[in-house]
Amino acid sequence: MDHTMTLVHVEVISTRNLNIVREAQSYGAPRIAVQVMIQEFDRVSNSNIYGQELWTDVRPGAVQQNFNAGEMEFRVRKPVDSKLIFIVSNLDENNPAYRFCGELRMNVSKLTPGAFAVTDTFNLDTSAYFPQRQITGDITLSIKYIPGAPQAQYSNVQAYNPQSFEPVGRMPQTALP
Repeated sequence: MDHTMTLVHVEVISTRNLNIVREAQSYGAPRIAVQVMIQEFDRVSNSNIYGQELWTDVRPGAVQQNFNAGEMEFRVRKPVDSKLIFIVSNLDENNPAYRFCGELRMNVSKLTPGAFAVTDTFNLDTSAYFPQRQITGDITLSIKYIPGAPQAQYSNVQAYNPQSFEPVGRMPQTALP
């Protein structure tokens, strides 16, 4: 039995220059949060399985949001078949098309392995669910990728059942509109 699992440490640092669409009843600076999750493609069922899902804290601001949310750890069983997904949302909007501010998808196996985190800024993109939505802005991330980490490196972190894809974290209740 293989007792290794790929670890991906992610810190959402900031978002900038988002195209915020506002409904008439929305006032003040929008409340922005970033959802981070793992998506694994299952070759047997030919479908996507969503794994861990975590949210940053909520930050107000119209031009730039600085998160300082701390590091999130994701454990990945099959890096070749997995993507890391970042979805930026305006939590003040009820309409999903207005709530969506952009996304970033990264193939886990394409990340550069190393002992140190790499910080970079990425352009946000549109989603298949909202193809007409004009997306602008970027997201700055710090990512450390540790392929095939021994189980001892993550055994003291939250309990994780490698046979299950139950989310470890949920959107904070204070972030709900």
